[in-house]
Amino acid sequence: MLDMKKRRTENITLCLLCRFNSKY
Repeated sequence: MLDMKKRRTENITLCLLCRFNSKY
């Protein structure tokens, strides 16, 4: 259960980074 939550958080972070990079 904890592993899934951690993985989900990493996914969200990656998504945010991707969007941030796309902007510039």
